[in-house]
Amino acid sequence: MRLLSISKCLLIASTAFNFSYANENEKDIRNQSEIIFDSTLNVLKSFPNTTYVDTRSFLEKKFHRFPGVLNHLHLNNIIEAKKKEKNDIFNIILDKSKIETLPVIQDKDKLPEKRLKAHRILEYLGIKNKYGKALLKLADIYFYGYYGYEQNIDKAFQLYQFLADEMGNPQAQQKIGFIYSIGLGSIKRDQAKALLYLSFAAMNNDISSQMAIGYRYLFGISTERNCDEAVWYYRKIADEMVKIQQSGPPLGRLLPSPKISAYEEDGGIFGKGASNVIGRPIDEAKGGADISETELHQLYKYIEENEKHNPNKQVLIALNYYQGTPPIKKNFKKALKIFKVAARHLPEEIYKSDNIEITEKDLEFIPTNNKIKAAAKAAAFVGQMYWRGEGVEPNEVEARKWYQRSAKLGYSAAINALGVMYQYGYGQLKQDEDLAIKYFIASSNKGNPDAQTNLGSILAESDIVENKISAFNLFQQASKTGNIVASYKLASFYMAGEIVAEQCVFAASLYKTIAERASYYDELFEEAKMDLRRRNYDAALLKYIILSEQGYEIAQSNAAYLIDEGLASINSLFYNEQNPYSIALVYWKRSANQMNPDARVKVGDYYFYGLGTDEFMEEEVTESDDSSSDDDNDDDNDDEDNKLENQEGEESTTTEKKDDKKHEAGTTEMDESTRHEIKNSMLRFSQKIAGSLYGKQGTPDYSIAFSYYQAAADNEKSSLAMWNLAFMYEYGIGVKKDLFLAKRYYDRSLEINPFASTPIKLALYKLNLKVQIHNIKCQLTHREDEMINFKEDKEGTDNKINFDDGDDETSKGINERIKQSFKDKHGQNEKELTLSEKLLKSMEIDKETKLILTSFLFKFLLGYGVGYIIYAIFHYRQHRRFPTVRFSLVVLYLFLFSACIGTMLSNIQEELQRRLQLPHH
Repeated sequence: MRLLSISKCLLIASTAFNFSYANENEKDIRNQSEIIFDSTLNVLKSFPNTTYVDTRSFLEKKFHRFPGVLNHLHLNNIIEAKKKEKNDIFNIILDKSKIETLPVIQDKDKLPEKRLKAHRILEYLGIKNKYGKALLKLADIYFYGYYGYEQNIDKAFQLYQFLADEMGNPQAQQKIGFIYSIGLGSIKRDQAKALLYLSFAAMNNDISSQMAIGYRYLFGISTERNCDEAVWYYRKIADEMVKIQQSGPPLGRLLPSPKISAYEEDGGIFGKGASNVIGRPIDEAKGGADISETELHQLYKYIEENEKHNPNKQVLIALNYYQGTPPIKKNFKKALKIFKVAARHLPEEIYKSDNIEITEKDLEFIPTNNKIKAAAKAAAFVGQMYWRGEGVEPNEVEARKWYQRSAKLGYSAAINALGVMYQYGYGQLKQDEDLAIKYFIASSNKGNPDAQTNLGSILAESDIVENKISAFNLFQQASKTGNIVASYKLASFYMAGEIVAEQCVFAASLYKTIAERASYYDELFEEAKMDLRRRNYDAALLKYIILSEQGYEIAQSNAAYLIDEGLASINSLFYNEQNPYSIALVYWKRSANQMNPDARVKVGDYYFYGLGTDEFMEEEVTESDDSSSDDDNDDDNDDEDNKLENQEGEESTTTEKKDDKKHEAGTTEMDESTRHEIKNSMLRFSQKIAGSLYGKQGTPDYSIAFSYYQAAADNEKSSLAMWNLAFMYEYGIGVKKDLFLAKRYYDRSLEINPFASTPIKLALYKLNLKVQIHNIKCQLTHREDEMINFKEDKEGTDNKINFDDGDDETSKGINERIKQSFKDKHGQNEKELTLSEKLLKSMEIDKETKLILTSFLFKFLLGYGVGYIIYAIFHYRQHRRFPTVRFSLVVLYLFLFSACIGTMLSNIQEELQRRLQLPHH
């Protein structure tokens, strides 16, 4: 018995020893793998990246937006042949028994051999040593084409699949979910599998997957719409992001740089003057201005040395160094130095004082001198940098001194910072919450969002209802400026339902905004921005598509824009033949559903021309029982809190939902006979030309296009959408012909966007000419009741749409009032005019038109005379005789030249008269 006990003890001891030995062995292997991985990563970083060179021919560059032309010229076939010539020598080995010994990269190895060895090392570490980080890196290399490797999504999918199945890696599950969701590589689109893999990754705390799942539940994409689930995912991310932001230095970590759009350099999606949405300034997009970092440094140095008396420019330069505005890199020491130089413009008694007393008058003071304003701002930044330890050792006392100098001149950010110091007793100040509240009130009254948030946070802790209401209002104001803490607390108010009614969708949108704005976890946007700067649009497209699946509206519009403009090719991402317009349409629709008016107009354009509509894979959207909540049933379309909920479910499949969309867009009766065809022969011809240009043109659906245009015009005040509506009403495309509404929308478009006055006025002239011809026909055939009159009636109702007052009067009602007004004015017993009198009367023009015609005639004769005299002089000098007057090409040129000269001389004359009359006034 004793011997048995001893043997049991020895067995247990040996088992424990073997287990501890195995653990130690695994740790050794892991540590060794980590060292090899780090050294391999350094080698990979030394590889030259693939330099993007635009190898397109002149014709390919000119017709990149029109694949139909490229196909006709057989240019696309040449591109595909070039791609097929590439031969891949890197194969994937996932069988542990087939993996050889660990290769060693040597300096004498050539670049292709180094690439192959790096591939095998990462493969060995991942398969043999079960070091998943190495295999994940290898998969990302092939997925994105990092370090000069050729992009191959199918290879990446094999590696991701192995990681997900064998190791349960959440990042691999996330990538598989996105590949199935988009249909990348040779993988067919499968939303069920996408949702499954993304859900597994989200449960393993993968933030990108949580973003994607929250977005799908919020908008009902391939799953039932469930606001509570969306809030759960988005709030979880928002919690983490707010903690990260608050865990930084005093006053919180700086937020990531704003996401840029790929189209602002071009003036927006539709170009300058026609677009509603324009992104960040040009200097951050696609490389911005054609100026290098060295040249910019030289320019800044010149300003520092020669603009010593201009603190405004100094503060601007310092901010660029502080924020790291491209192409300038972040440099705190340089920024601090320039801020201090700008702060020297403070009044001497303030600048040299170390202990400044702040009075109530100082807190309310608003400087009017621009130099003093800039100096106060610079002093506040110096205080912030001392407090946070940016470019200098942290020093609370020195920070407090600089804040006091700035606050003495009424700068709101400095006043708020001093309030925080009093609240917690920083900077050798005695802790005093009452004084802190006083400072927060003074700063918030000047519109400082941080002060509004701080004051609201104090009031929200009170049990008094009035204080909670004040806190809610302060959070609302601060959240509009992008303050994530205020947005987070505001969302909590909406979910609690104490001060205001519970509004789940609005709370979800606020949490979503926080998760997107404070995206500390994701570097894809920065990588995509660098790809845009390098003109590597194919690489940027993949990153924007991945970010689009996570619900970023700016990424959705960027991805659609790159495809729509022909800047990026989808052939490197979709190995099965795809219509690029059907891919772009998916992301235009998603962007439109997130309140991008230009994207909504783009969707209308796609249905108008039939671009990608036949191949478009519509995703089923199922409404949950909970989705028909109070937010859905609210009939008040003016309630901004319910705008998101009232948007149509994205990419719904049933005809009934399409009819609902059209009903929501407007109550105008659709003309089903012209839903898929145009009656006007000239417009049909133009559609055929468009089809040959775009190549893959499907079946147009003018009624759906009309509904998208009307939604953009009514809800988002898009002038381009109003122009399109006017055009459709004018010609009866997808809707019954109505010249009154056409005139109204043309007028409204001109009123909203005066930059487009030339094309709109030309359209109005054409419409008026059409109306005049119509009225002449009516007079000749004694159909006066059918005449059209665009002039104001006696009640002053013009032809502009009153969107604010909800004017829904139909053209028929307007026509009846015009006829009644005509009868009341002229009476029923007016003498019947003869045919000749009717013809003469129809040719009468008003005084304004006479003045325009007279002015044009005068300009033409004046310009023609000057132009002909110049021409005659040149002709005489060459031929020693004056020219004979005859109709030739020269006369046509003189006609155009004379109009320009006459207009210029007339403008000079008017300007001289105006200036001569000025003293008399």
